[in-house]
Amino acid sequence: MAFSGDRDTELGRIAGARFAVTAEDRMTAENLVQDMGGIPFKVDESDRILYHAAMTHASNHLVTLIVQSSAMLASISVKDTAEVLRPALAAALENALMRGTAGATGPVVRGDIGTVTEHIRALSERMPEILPVYRVMSQAGADIALTAGRISEDVKQRVGQAVGVPSNDSEPQHASGGS
Repeated sequence: MAFSGDRDTELGRIAGARFAVTAEDRMTAENLVQDMGGIPFKVDESDRILYHAAMTHASNHLVTLIVQSSAMLASISVKDTAEVLRPALAAALENALMRGTAGATGPVVRGDIGTVTEHIRALSERMPEILPVYRVMSQAGADIALTAGRISEDVKQRVGQAVGVPSNDSEPQHASGGS
């Protein structure tokens, strides 16, 4: 669970949320989670830091991507960027959670290297501070799409060339969706 300081909103999110339990007194910890309206599940203590890294990557880094996307839209005078982004974000999140790699969309998955190249050019000229994240995320998306059979090795290599990031030759771990 991510808490940003809006107590009333965040307390309302606890009901039905899942909480990892690593405590030695597992029964007490699970009862506490259930008393708050949460749903406990066990994570081995040896896996706690990877669990936390996964949750940080999913939630905190999502905020980074949204803030950067909002900044791009605001830079071209788009008003109410949250409402402009909301439908696309909701669809992408639902697709990712329900379909895993099959839910990926966009120019990388389509093998549209021309569009990726144009994105790199525009970011280089207008928002260079966002470029490093865009490059790494595009290449990570290509690595995952290749592993899922969505793109060819050639397309993955061309994405790497377009974004200027060497491809990751190790097989990435990815969500299969629907769990």
